[in-house]
Amino acid sequence: MNVKKLLPVLCLSVLICGINCSQSLKTRMQEKQAEGKLSIPSEGFALYIEQRGRSVPVGNGQTVTISREPFAFQFRTQPAAGFAVSISRDDTFLTDLLDGIKEIPVFARGTGIAEGGRNENRMAFISETGSNYWVFKDSSNTRFDEYRLVDNGQVLTRTIESMRDHRMGNDIPMSAVDEDTFYVCVLKRKRGALINEWPETQRLGFRLALGERLSVTGDSVEITMIEKLEPESEVASVEKTVTDSRAETDKPTKKREMN
Repeated sequence: MNVKKLLPVLCLSVLICGINCSQSLKTRMQEKQAEGKLSIPSEGFALYIEQRGRSVPVGNGQTVTISREPFAFQFRTQPAAGFAVSISRDDTFLTDLLDGIKEIPVFARGTGIAEGGRNENRMAFISETGSNYWVFKDSSNTRFDEYRLVDNGQVLTRTIESMRDHRMGNDIPMSAVDEDTFYVCVLKRKRGALINEWPETQRLGFRLALGERLSVTGDSVEITMIEKLEPESEVASVEKTVTDSRAETDKPTKKREMN
């Protein structure tokens, strides 16, 4: 074997390996830097749905399709955050949210569903009477199974391997879910607010469809909030009736002409 002839080949191989390793390291560093520069809203949140290593952003009124496999909610937000998340078979709450109705029953005081920390069961509640309450205060007080800090905020992940029927109390693996569509409404709790007090910073509503693979369809819509109209009080109604009656009585009567 002629070592002198093999030496240039070996040197070239080492050089190519070094270049590839350097490029691979550079790519990983760039990915790490990009991860630290995720777009994090200063007040509200951005929601992504993840499945099979892919993720899609979610907007109001859109439809997110997933396959009947485990998936995850990924919230990009500021530290110390709480979210009320309604997952329902009924589209009423989603319709009200998108129509700008401020008072939504499933988010009323006392409707939050209690559960343990760290999402140990990897599930979400389906309910028409209450909402999931997913909070992150610190590593010892969280209902997310994964969290990481980035330069301008944090990323909170809630993995869903099954749906728990709140009324029946049974867990349904994603592969066995019969429904084709769930209606999802999300409210972010303002930092520092007490549990079940909902001065909110943002709300989001979308359809979660079960189909073949992860995708998002439809245009995102804006929500214009409608203030609750106070019903007319009984006193005001009575006063109006009396006034109308007096006005009718005080009208001049026309004398009937005699033939």
